[in-house]
Amino acid sequence: MKFLLIFIATLFVLYFTVGIILYAFQRKFIYYPTPVAEHSYQEIAINVDTNINIKTIRINPGKRNAVIYFGGNADSVVNHADSLSYTLPDTTIYLVNYRGYGGSDGFPTEEHLFNDAEVIFEAVKKEHERVSVIGRSLGSGVAVWLASKHPVHRMVLITPFDSALNIAKSAYPIYPIYPIGWMLKDKFLSDEYAREVFIPVQILLANHDQVFPLNFSKNLIRNFSVKPFVHMFDNTDHNNVHQHMNFYHAIRNFLEPEDTSYGNSPVNLPPVTTLQQPRELISAHNTQK
Repeated sequence: MKFLLIFIATLFVLYFTVGIILYAFQRKFIYYPTPVAEHSYQEIAINVDTNINIKTIRINPGKRNAVIYFGGNADSVVNHADSLSYTLPDTTIYLVNYRGYGGSDGFPTEEHLFNDAEVIFEAVKKEHERVSVIGRSLGSGVAVWLASKHPVHRMVLITPFDSALNIAKSAYPIYPIYPIGWMLKDKFLSDEYAREVFIPVQILLANHDQVFPLNFSKNLIRNFSVKPFVHMFDNTDHNNVHQHMNFYHAIRNFLEPEDTSYGNSPVNLPPVTTLQQPRELISAHNTQK
């Protein structure tokens, strides 16, 4: 009996110790800052706070409309410069290096990312007629929040998730006695913010997403006030979805439609005939009131 009690006590100590470690180092599991990358594109520094400048790569300067790109948690955003420049030749593109990424000052947190997105949006809006956003993975959380608070024109979400809180609950089911909502510092509650988004939204999904299983994306889709335009790309995963031959074609059709008379309705956009909207996702959304 004595050994059994010692064993149980040891398990409890380990259990709570691991919980404390997860709490203390949780941001190490969320953010993976990328180093400065050499490139030949124009780079501007946007001051977002005292002694905090965000290094932002600007492509196709001087266009009437703009797109702000928010990348993933380990994304070196300059890697998307060539493809986006070719895809959106009539749009000025701003690739944002989060705090601590690509030479930007500071360190990343949800509060910092939201604050910086807001400041950057206001700065870009002064120079362009319309400003759309692209959010990939972690960046989808930034984009959805921004679109719920500011007059974003259109929004593209790539492999998005509903909330970091739901992901944490799924990843650490052995900690039910811990109040996960209290432990988690950066919650990225996109499923809640989505209810306040009333603009055209395009969602691009990988059918074999190994990072965010599709149920997290489905839940996000259900919560949008306006039905998103959804594309599922076959034989792709979270990290290579952009390599699908129709990936950038879909983005261009949505952000730079040839027929500008389509206005703001994503339902009426020129169809991407080589892609299919996943019926189970769309039907799931339609059941929501």
